[in-house]
Amino acid sequence: MKRNVTKLLLFTAIIFTFLLLISCEQDDNNNENKKDIIEQIEPCINLELKYILLDSSFKSIPYTKIDKKLHFIDSLNNEVVFEVVQRERKFYSTTGGEIKCPSDNSKKINVEAEVDNYSMWLVSDSDEVDIKFLISLQATLGLAKDYAFVYDRLDIIAFPKKESGNNISYIDIQVNQRENNYFSSSNNFYKPIDSINLKGKIFYNVYHNPWTVKGYMCYNYEFGLIAFKDSSGKLWILKTN
Repeated sequence: MKRNVTKLLLFTAIIFTFLLLISCEQDDNNNENKKDIIEQIEPCINLELKYILLDSSFKSIPYTKIDKKLHFIDSLNNEVVFEVVQRERKFYSTTGGEIKCPSDNSKKINVEAEVDNYSMWLVSDSDEVDIKFLISLQATLGLAKDYAFVYDRLDIIAFPKKESGNNISYIDIQVNQRENNYFSSSNNFYKPIDSINLKGKIFYNVYHNPWTVKGYMCYNYEFGLIAFKDSSGKLWILKTN
């Protein structure tokens, strides 16, 4: 009798183990099937991003909170006055292009972004100068090596005062680079010089475009636009005191 009971228990244990193994295998198969289904239904969704200017980037513009007038003089001490006008901050849409879809390298997705822009104009009513300046700070979207990247850039652009159309010259500065920045070792942007002597006045950490025939400009973070040449080639220098 005891032998029969032992056989019965052993048989039951074998059956239970067998059923357990089958159940585990089915669960594994179900999990794999679920994974396959998820991968199949996961769409290659276009990226819609939003980039805000870093607070530290605003240090590149000394005109953000002041309404003072800017006085420039030439070699004969003639003076012209510029004002900061039309300050504006807004977001606008930009398209970076295409990158590979993370879930399917054979497909492409579009990358679009809302980017932050802060701009203003420096203008003068004087007939002595025929030039105006756009100061524009913006978060900029780019694509490289199948990933999106962003950096904050500052553009100082000279335009004819009374004409619309193409700019005369510009200086573009990479103010802040962020993670995975393709331009981290790039020479695409203007680099500052340690100092410059302008008619006896020394300014430090200056960005300038010395090879420009028209629209020569000097700019630094402390004073902003510190010098420029008008279309006649006359040099105007900022009065700092």
